[in-house]
Amino acid sequence: MKTVQRKSVFLVAVLTVAWTAGQVGAAVVDLRAEARANPSLMHHYTFEGPHQGPSGVATNLSHDDYLLDRKGGLHLETWMYTSGSVFYGPGVDTLSRAAIGIKNETNHVYGAAWHTTGNTTLPETLTVECVLRPNRKPENFSGYIVGTRNSIDRDRRGYFLSINTSGKFALQIGTPNAVTFSDELETNHWYYVVTTFDVTASGATTQTVINAYFADLTADTPLTHALVNYTVSGFNARYSFNPSRIGIGCLWNADSRQYPSPASIDEVAIYGSVFSAETIDKHLEALRREMPEVWYREIFPSDNKLERPSMEEGWFCHWDSTATTVASRIVVPKAETAFLEDVFPVGSFPTDDGSSFGYLNNHSGPTATNYIYWTEEMTNKVEFAWLRAVGFDTRFAEARSVHVAVRLDVHGTAADTADDVWYMTRDFTNAVGTSSLSIPGDSNRWWRHILDMQVAEWTVLDFKPDVILKPGTTQAVPPERARITAFGLFHPIHFHTKNERIDNYTLYVRKIYPPLGTLISVR
Repeated sequence: MKTVQRKSVFLVAVLTVAWTAGQVGAAVVDLRAEARANPSLMHHYTFEGPHQGPSGVATNLSHDDYLLDRKGGLHLETWMYTSGSVFYGPGVDTLSRAAIGIKNETNHVYGAAWHTTGNTTLPETLTVECVLRPNRKPENFSGYIVGTRNSIDRDRRGYFLSINTSGKFALQIGTPNAVTFSDELETNHWYYVVTTFDVTASGATTQTVINAYFADLTADTPLTHALVNYTVSGFNARYSFNPSRIGIGCLWNADSRQYPSPASIDEVAIYGSVFSAETIDKHLEALRREMPEVWYREIFPSDNKLERPSMEEGWFCHWDSTATTVASRIVVPKAETAFLEDVFPVGSFPTDDGSSFGYLNNHSGPTATNYIYWTEEMTNKVEFAWLRAVGFDTRFAEARSVHVAVRLDVHGTAADTADDVWYMTRDFTNAVGTSSLSIPGDSNRWWRHILDMQVAEWTVLDFKPDVILKPGTTQAVPPERARITAFGLFHPIHFHTKNERIDNYTLYVRKIYPPLGTLISVR
């Protein structure tokens, strides 16, 4: 665990909450799939990226991937005023991360949060969807979750979601006073919240119809339709139609950042349409699905040896366009640098299953383009559509991008892998860093990475061991029903003597329909 310097008693309290508050049974990967499938999705902030330390630890180590707009190009930047900084910690489930803002009660402009790097024009039909956790109740000033205000028409407020000093959800559109739509929230409970806005612009008779929904995920409460067609009317009864920045975890107030929120924010999605109650209920149902299960995990045990060939563990390394074999090694790390988290082998073949103090490393491999680490050892094969996430830990000497690769039995010839096809992740319409994952150059710390398979994009990888290894350049769609016969990591370049350590390679699976060949009796 990284030791964070405490700068005030207040900051200690915030970090203690961030580290110890529990996660709930949820499946953020499924909520994201629903979000990405909606054609009106404009902006999507997931605060995902490589994180240092186990999944339950908050850290102020930052990375550009945390700030990506996973749908559009309206990325975020951090804002910090006076002492303190933003943090990134555990999200609503073990496969997600959350952004943790800081609120200093001595002044409404003191704290830390995020805002968009540029302006955006919001449409007159709008839905704002959030997953968040109040870490404490605001005391002297409201804490804003999503909000904007333009300097040209300041009376046309777009305060889409906030938590007031009574600890209640609130919003404010235009000049009317803010309206609350919940009882006092439970601190450290995760909530799913949606607000929708439908503007009819007509001068003095302008009106905005507002609906608000929420559910307590921690307490497993049903979806509450808290504001039902609540209507504000008048010349300024709307949010601005002028381009403006948006505050996340704070309010973008005309030309400055104000009113930060002491909350953990897992997801923020902004849509250019008004969601129906049925759509919102469908999203909540997806979020409440069971977590995908660990189907495979390789911990690269050392077998109490200083090092041994990775081939003894069923993992191989090939490089260059000719896919030449490289002798990668499983080595024992120094105790003080090991990635400290309880992990156990699942579905792999460690011969010393009590040891997790090993990792795959390529130190002596030649400087060359195109490297792949891969294995065939998962004998309990699953269909590609079942794979929900891939996780792994890295400690690379230099920054890299890596791409998850899978080999699929596209022809249904289980006994013959010669006609299988390799695919690898690559960003085409996604923000770069969504499918191709960024590896920090950091020889001293382990970083954990999660690939969300629901939003990943793919290309064909032309790979035959000792023949060819060449990544594709055009987008391809892997067949969902094809079984996975091999998998691993591809990265574009490696430099001789530059360590590339990999550990805890994990596949997360959910069975969504009977596998190929299953007989179904219909009565």
